[in-house]
Amino acid sequence: MDAFSTGSYDFINHWAGTLNTNNNTLNIYSLYSGNSSNNFASRTLNLGSSTINCIYGWSAYAAGLTLNAGSSIINITNSGGDVYNTFGIAGPTYQISYNTINFTSTTGTSTFYSYYSTSSNNVATTVNNLSFSAGGELDGDNTIGTLNLSPSATYKFQAGRTQTITTALNAPGTCAGSITMQSSTAGTQATIYKASGGVNLTYCSLKDMNFSGSATYSATNSNNLGNNSGITISPPAGGSSTLYWVGGSGNWNDLSHWSLSSGGSGGHCPPTFNDDVIFNVSSFTTTNQTVTINIPNANCRSM
Repeated sequence: MDAFSTGSYDFINHWAGTLNTNNNTLNIYSLYSGNSSNNFASRTLNLGSSTINCIYGWSAYAAGLTLNAGSSIINITNSGGDVYNTFGIAGPTYQISYNTINFTSTTGTSTFYSYYSTSSNNVATTVNNLSFSAGGELDGDNTIGTLNLSPSATYKFQAGRTQTITTALNAPGTCAGSITMQSSTAGTQATIYKASGGVNLTYCSLKDMNFSGSATYSATNSNNLGNNSGITISPPAGGSSTLYWVGGSGNWNDLSHWSLSSGGSGGHCPPTFNDDVIFNVSSFTTTNQTVTINIPNANCRSM
């Protein structure tokens, strides 16, 4: 295969035989490997060192598939795009391995899905590097070398399933852009497993998460929303606060609009799940001013 680009809504359908990308760059709408009409025939996908830019997503049926990822990079560029790894034919535990997958859109929620039915009927997916530039959902049991999460986003991990981290989990939330990590089902934990080393999360809100293995886990300037285990969570300095909006129109995560006193100076971190928010006569400088919720995980305890 030479380097090429498809039309806006054109798919690559890989149903049988061998597809070699020959280390080229591909710009495509989506790729589907496998089809029930030929009972998921034997096929091989050789990616070499290719960069594959997918607008919509990537779907791989594990039955009959040999995927040689090489040093390839798969970029999913659409807001809410997905990588979907499923079985095709029920039966054994299938294995699919990737090198690097990047969800590059800075908006929406992207999904990395691996099929799971039972311990003997699932798709076990391995990826060396997995990065999200906005919110994400991770389903199934996956083994991930380095998992990169981005600030100002929410990440849901399938309840009852395990994400095994072999190198690093990076969740660098900030004062203006916290990260929420939670199970997909309230009250039922999802698991992060790392055999050794340390994981330090910053400015994170955690709910229904189990951190396991012999690694040491900590979360600084973070919020414990309940039912978490295996991690030391240190709350933001000062604990819960009452925050006042000041300075008229602006974006929710702009520090200059949050103050510890009515009409006071801005500069405080935006509210979290543990903070109370007040809008009053001192919040605005004229009529018809607007507070813009410009991040997907704007939170407070009360308003």
